[in-house]
Amino acid sequence: MRVESKNFFFLSAWSVFLFYVLIFNESELGYIMDNNIIKPLVFGIVFFLSIMKIFTCDKYKVTELFIIIILTIFIACVSYFSHNYNLILFEFLIIASKGVDFKKIVKLDMIIKIVCILILFILCKKGVINNYTAIINGSIKQSFGWLHPNTFGAIASIVILEYIYLSWNKLNALRTLFVIALISLVYFLSSSRTNVYLITFTVVFSYLMKHFKIIRESKAVNKICIYIYPIVALASFIFVYLFKVDTNLGIVLNEILTGRLYLANLFLENYGLSLVGQPLNIVTTRQALLTGKTPVVLDMAYIRMVIQYGIFYFLFFLILNTKIQKKLFTEKKYSELMIMSYFAIIGLTENTVLNLYMNISLFLIMQEKEKSEKSEKQ
Repeated sequence: MRVESKNFFFLSAWSVFLFYVLIFNESELGYIMDNNIIKPLVFGIVFFLSIMKIFTCDKYKVTELFIIIILTIFIACVSYFSHNYNLILFEFLIIASKGVDFKKIVKLDMIIKIVCILILFILCKKGVINNYTAIINGSIKQSFGWLHPNTFGAIASIVILEYIYLSWNKLNALRTLFVIALISLVYFLSSSRTNVYLITFTVVFSYLMKHFKIIRESKAVNKICIYIYPIVALASFIFVYLFKVDTNLGIVLNEILTGRLYLANLFLENYGLSLVGQPLNIVTTRQALLTGKTPVVLDMAYIRMVIQYGIFYFLFFLILNTKIQKKLFTEKKYSELMIMSYFAIIGLTENTVLNLYMNISLFLIMQEKEKSEKSEKQ
């Protein structure tokens, strides 16, 4: 992969950040290495490289600089009140991605994720880190070195999604069979039904969108594709409400979603809503296993977003992503639409959509903004 000098800072920053988070933050290695020393060093390097890209390689109008400053103040406030300072770093990485081809970002992201999967798999086989198993929803799942058994399935599914995106115009019968084999392998190893079912549905639907005019021109499909983020967010709250008022449908949905509605309702009752965010006391499955405590997690992304990051951030997130979805649909960019839709839907059950190191589609924010500016100049 050829790297232009002006993109070196961002691609280096993303490589360092992604490798650190996956290897030291999301895996068993985090319990072996001294993260208190590594984390500040890595974040300092990533922040420095991002700043260098923004202020030495990119050009901004006065109004754009003003917007960046206001946005930074807003994100800093949310980070402070929610105690999640990763949001600031996410913002600078997204801004630093300006001018970098999205396919290059996806390719780099896919390569690093594959390398991390292989490294942890080898370390598990060598006995350096644990490969603990857990019974989740009746299925025996292995962690393969990750902190949670579902993490492997989530990351492997994203790798498949990225491969499909990069091969979108070359998806012949052989490549399609290869994708089917990969999906089957991930399902066999991880028993991650949600991720596997969703990626299968997303890819099939995107393919139909691309090749069948009747589906593309359907008003219902048009609206769903454009407003998928607020639709799924609204569905999250409706499902929790149905469980809260003790309806039969709500109870069934809670069973299907393996108790997620119960936990979401518990967090809503204990914390309530906030405008600019608040810290949450989370006990992960791995922490519960080590300490003997009861797991207390909030997997439903949209519920967590509105509680931990606040109503303002929640609305900002939905409006921004809806705007991008509309632009992608109008320009018939079905492969990019496929990636965004996947993360929008998975937010119903997982936190994947909130984390930049998982949700690669967040980089489309600067991609589409820059293309709009170029089209206006022409």
